[in-house]
Amino acid sequence: MATRSPMVALPSQLKPKGKRMKTKNMIGAGIALMGSLASYAWSGDGVRIDARLDHSLLRANAPTTAFLKVGLNPGSVRIEEERPAVSLAIVIDRSGSMSGEKIETAKQAVIQAIGRLRDGDRVALISYSQDARIEIPLERVGDVENAIYRISNIRSGGNTAIYSAVNLAASQLRREEDRNAFRRILLLSDGLANVGPSDPVDFSRLGRALMREGISVSTVGLGMDYNEDLMAGLSMASEGNTYFAENYRDLPRIFDSEMRDTTTVIARNVRVRIECEEGFAPKRFLGREGTIKGNAAVFEIPQLFAEQEKYGLLELEVAAHREADSAPVAKVLVEYWSQEREEEVAGSDVARVGFVVDEEKAAASVDMDVQRGVVANRIAAVKEEAIALADAGQVEQATVRIQSLNHELATANEAWNDADVAAQNASLYDRWEQLNEEGMTKKSRKEMRSSSYQSARQLKSGK
Repeated sequence: MATRSPMVALPSQLKPKGKRMKTKNMIGAGIALMGSLASYAWSGDGVRIDARLDHSLLRANAPTTAFLKVGLNPGSVRIEEERPAVSLAIVIDRSGSMSGEKIETAKQAVIQAIGRLRDGDRVALISYSQDARIEIPLERVGDVENAIYRISNIRSGGNTAIYSAVNLAASQLRREEDRNAFRRILLLSDGLANVGPSDPVDFSRLGRALMREGISVSTVGLGMDYNEDLMAGLSMASEGNTYFAENYRDLPRIFDSEMRDTTTVIARNVRVRIECEEGFAPKRFLGREGTIKGNAAVFEIPQLFAEQEKYGLLELEVAAHREADSAPVAKVLVEYWSQEREEEVAGSDVARVGFVVDEEKAAASVDMDVQRGVVANRIAAVKEEAIALADAGQVEQATVRIQSLNHELATANEAWNDADVAAQNASLYDRWEQLNEEGMTKKSRKEMRSSSYQSARQLKSGK
């Protein structure tokens, strides 16, 4: 049976600064909550909220653990011409190592990216070597010929001042007066930061500061010599994408993939609060940072893109329950700023589960959509662990950890018989084989760091 949840006014901090909230008659605009074990809810502008456990049935009369997935599934951009404006700052490496075809291909990728913007969007271009400079100040897209001329005149040479370049790009985006505009920095580098701050901790701190301003940073690491810890840390802290481009010929494809995200933002400042019922204690988040206090858990996502699911995974400690057809697990409250409607929107859903005495029946009730997410995040975590072990000179221990999870997943999938899990585990086995034979190479480390971040944050690889 469906119930109704009204649209509500949200805290002012969720609203982009400087944007006057629209006042609309919200009577009759509600959120339908489906009352089944696999329930889901629709928010007012087409973001589906889907809260469910990795099993629809748990074993009765015994404590256990379970994973709760809160999925957020945005709809599509209805009319491209009416989407909110984009304010994009592209930061391109012009250090000496970018000479020749590298810099020329990068410039073509920049021109291609600008070509995907529309009138009303704004773009800035920053180049950097031993210093950072503004090639194109933040301005409306329109004079393409002038932009192409400015881009074509960029020449390579010098060292790599990444930190100051990102700060300069951010200063340009702060000039954007439309507070509903989506602000993104796209950073390209093929080397190490050797002018100014170079510690990944400094870049993570910078990323968090930019995220608080509503600016996200996507990073593209080119070749084998860039610092993947620095680049991934900056992206992770600001909730941007991160890409590994083994060859400069990959740049146009990656830039194109990034622009598809940048121009299809559905929601921003997403805050998810999970209120667990008694007997369901939140233990930890997988893949995402979040806070847990008592029986409440909270995580945030800066933006949702059209037709791309984002989710949070919360491990629960489940106390022994009596046999029951359906019991509430947690209420999920979602608040966000709708880009299309230019106002705050709220929705909710309730996760439920049944309890049965039959252990086989409980095991057979596995929800593979949730389980695939759990598997992806466990693989991402073991890759990060393997990197840390290899960095400490413990490559053998790294291979043991990967092999252990590979065997565990293979055994579990004998019952699940799921093609996606089999494919994920086959890729993990390939990683174990490569690590066992070659050790942790530059390429494998970059691939592992990039793929683990993308999996944990449900990001695209750009392929």
